[in-house]
Amino acid sequence: MQPWARTRPETLNRPTTQWLTPVTALMAVTSAMLVATLFLRGIRAEPPPRPEDGPATETVFAEPMQVLAAGGGLRIRELAELLEGEPRQSWTRAARAVFALDSCPNAIEWLQSADGQDTERVIGELRRGDSAQALASLALIVQMTRRVKWSGRIHYAERLAGLLQEWLRLWAEPSTTDALLHEPAQAAFLVYGRLMRSAYDMPTFGYSKAPYERARAFVDELTGARQSRRTAFGESLGGAYPRAFEQISSSKDFLRGCNEEAKLLYPELDGKCGK
Repeated sequence: MQPWARTRPETLNRPTTQWLTPVTALMAVTSAMLVATLFLRGIRAEPPPRPEDGPATETVFAEPMQVLAAGGGLRIRELAELLEGEPRQSWTRAARAVFALDSCPNAIEWLQSADGQDTERVIGELRRGDSAQALASLALIVQMTRRVKWSGRIHYAERLAGLLQEWLRLWAEPSTTDALLHEPAQAAFLVYGRLMRSAYDMPTFGYSKAPYERARAFVDELTGARQSRRTAFGESLGGAYPRAFEQISSSKDFLRGCNEEAKLLYPELDGKCGK
């Protein structure tokens, strides 16, 4: 008898698909699972963003607040790497002059010197650049404020505050969506508040109305503190420094809270070179 003769008759005419279908389905499912596994392995799991992470930026520079601190000079070269061409050369030259200051000259006297005039020019050029250049510009202003004398002198304090005012006017709002400038812009505002409060609340001369009114107008414009709606920067500042913002909104001595926060942040920034 031929081998085929031993086959049961009823199986001879059964359609092939009837007994292959379960096998085919199993193979298809297995293949799909394998493909899905390989695909998922190629995807890197990313945790959801945290509120404290702040807004994202394309520029990578860890701990940007450090360049505004007393030891910021240690990161001159690192910050210079974010700059290109002439801005890098200008920043390096001006930073060496500012961070090397140790004689505590008065603010106006130093700004009128060759180094001071060059530094002020560089501050303006960098301020008009990108985020990295803006941070470099701000670092020069804060360090200058730390290393020159302005305490007890209305015009000295106002001159330095004016540099911060121009910087904030340009970068306060953009900083709310830029991780590189997010915290530094808030710090710049606090330092501005410290300087302007010093200008209008001089113990020697008493309360000075003109600096107070100038500061009041600028702060209202920048933050929307006394308007029906805050600016984006005002919201950001209020979230980070609620007590200072509350005083901006309601207190007569409206920069007192900023002055106190600046003291905590930079105690050595006292208008006397920390001496």
